[in-house]
Amino acid sequence: MKQKIIIALSGNPNAGKTTVFNAITGARQHIANYPGVTVEKKYGVVKHKGCEIEVVDLPGTYSLAAENIEPKAQHNETLLEVARAAVWLERENVETAPSEIEEKFLEPGARFLKYRQQMTNIDALQQQTALKRTIAGWMGTKLEYITRPLGFEYRTNIALVGGFAAKEVVISTLGTAYSLSDVDVDKADSLSEKLKKDPAWNPLQAFTLIIFTMLYVPCVATVVSIRKESSWKWAAFSIFFNLVVAYGVSLIIRQGGVFLGLGG
Repeated sequence: MKQKIIIALSGNPNAGKTTVFNAITGARQHIANYPGVTVEKKYGVVKHKGCEIEVVDLPGTYSLAAENIEPKAQHNETLLEVARAAVWLERENVETAPSEIEEKFLEPGARFLKYRQQMTNIDALQQQTALKRTIAGWMGTKLEYITRPLGFEYRTNIALVGGFAAKEVVISTLGTAYSLSDVDVDKADSLSEKLKKDPAWNPLQAFTLIIFTMLYVPCVATVVSIRKESSWKWAAFSIFFNLVVAYGVSLIIRQGGVFLGLGG
């Protein structure tokens, strides 16, 4: 009677079991560099010194221990209750839970909302850092040394540089600079809502920007027209003169408003 040996190849998914199976049996089972390729048992037979060896290629497994689904079901139910509490807290913004939500789930729900907000803030900081590393961000950051007395930060400076092409571009560029920190574009606030939430913005700051935008350099088309009608000297003078006037008037408005306690 011939001796028969059965060898089972068992292990984690994508561990190379099928490669070993093909090498031993000479089979050509499909292999790939990702888990889930072998979804059913494969058999192969090889003879060695009169002994018949049956090799079984088993699908990948993560554990040999039996799984009890009861704790997992309880865990999922707890997560569902915490999610309900978080949704209710976000919508109502109060501390007293309704009868359908247990009090013990309010604190985990509040912690989840806090964690989500912190992750959103981190993502916004990462987006701002990426913006600062661009050419426009570098220019805006460098200009802060000049525009800081006016209360302008790098994103406002980027918008003002873009406004040299056409002043109506200032608002759209400012909106783009602020929207880069949005995680969910569908839920993103408008520019006015973003500026309301930004502590650096207030009515005085907005008025200062409006005055500066109205008075600072004319657009490119105007500068080119001045050059054609006169000379580059007058074109350069129009740029420099308007910048100085805009800066001076905006500085008086900004610092005067801060002195009077209208903003800071």
